Amino acid sequence: MALRVFETGDAKYYLGLGNHAMSSAIIFDDVDFSKIDMFIFEDVGNPRCLMDLSHGHKQYRDLYNRAVGINPGIAIYGVDVNPGVCNLFSSLFFEGASAVYGGQAVYRSASFVLSKRKELSRRGFLKNVGLIAGGLFLANQLLAGTYCYSERGMSTAIKLNSLRTSILPSSIVGFRNAVTAKKVSEYLVPRHKTGNKKVEVALIYGAMHSGIETELFNPTLADLTNELYYNKLDCCTKREMNDVREHKTAKDGHKYVISYDCGLF
Repeated sequence: MALRVFETGDAKYYLGLGNHAMSSAIIFDDVDFSKIDMFIFEDVGNPRCLMDLSHGHKQYRDLYNRAVGINPGIAIYGVDVNPGVCNLFSSLFFEGASAVYGGQAVYRSASFVLSKRKELSRRGFLKNVGLIAGGLFLANQLLAGTYCYSERGMSTAIKLNSLRTSILPSSIVGFRNAVTAKKVSEYLVPRHKTGNKKVEVALIYGAMHSGIETELFNPTLADLTNELYYNKLDCCTKREMNDVREHKTAKDGHKYVISYDCGLF
């Protein structure tokens, strides 16, 4: 688990990369919630995930209760999309297959380069060095995408995962990163912008979604990914891609969710 803090022209971001199996509250220990304007929770396009964060998923409840306890006026949103069950399995296959073949490339290339051959042609040498580099890049995705970042190498793993999910954007990771980045930067940040002050935005997603940072810094890349998937996923209609959900609390304590059409897609 890790916290990425960075700034763009209009906003300061606190991107929490958590573990769905445990509380993510510790990630934000050093964040002053009194200054945070809005908090984005990974909800996979499901309003029920936002309905009762105070007693809901264990990854979120302690974090939510702390945030609203310190800052009752903080805005809570969900901007995610659901890639669907079929696309989930195809995406997982894509992620796993590229790691397997990447690992095979590393093994075969290393075996070749480290063999007893005394001479290698320039072309053969460069070819196999390239295969090793490519294989390491692909095989790293499982390490970079897990929730088990160690302190050593954490930053490198996050950066490689961000690069990989942006260049090879699968529906379950890269596509959702791009949709999230566009909705937050082009709809929610302007909505909360006042004067010259930067909007302060906290986000909590699973560790595999470190690419959100890359997409926020590179809106053109996010647009290319969104165009790639637009109207091609059966369950992701125009309405679902444009849907922004806000978690609200009534005076009597009742929790509810209202939706907006951001009109970006």
